[in-house]
Amino acid sequence: MAKNEAVKNEGTAPEAVDDKKVSATAKIKDEGGNVVEEVTEEVNYDFGSNLDEAVQKFGAEVVFTNFKQSATIALQGRMRAHISQGARGTDLQAKVDEWKPGVKSMTRKSPSDKVKDLLSGKSPEEIAKILQEAGIAG
Repeated sequence: MAKNEAVKNEGTAPEAVDDKKVSATAKIKDEGGNVVEEVTEEVNYDFGSNLDEAVQKFGAEVVFTNFKQSATIALQGRMRAHISQGARGTDLQAKVDEWKPGVKSMTRKSPSDKVKDLLSGKSPEEIAKILQEAGIAG
């Protein structure tokens, strides 16, 4: 591949392999946007083994800034999930107030609850049509 071919480099987020190894995969694209090569590399990088070591190596401000950026992205994801389930305004705020970074606590709807939500407020005719389209009823 010629140097000019690799115009765009679209990578994935680094994935921690162990305490000191970090790997990343990048998709090398040509001028047309077609992936011409996928490259995975691994490097050693010492982030520290715990909070105290990280603060000692990089400083409290850097550690906190990186934590805040990561936690903000996680919170936005949690907000999107709640919004897609109908949470708005004070209801959304109440759910966010219960959230803690790194703790998975959001309950998923059961398949039966999803079906109930889908069918609620529908006429018997609309329900029959949905079931027929799904191949459940004749």
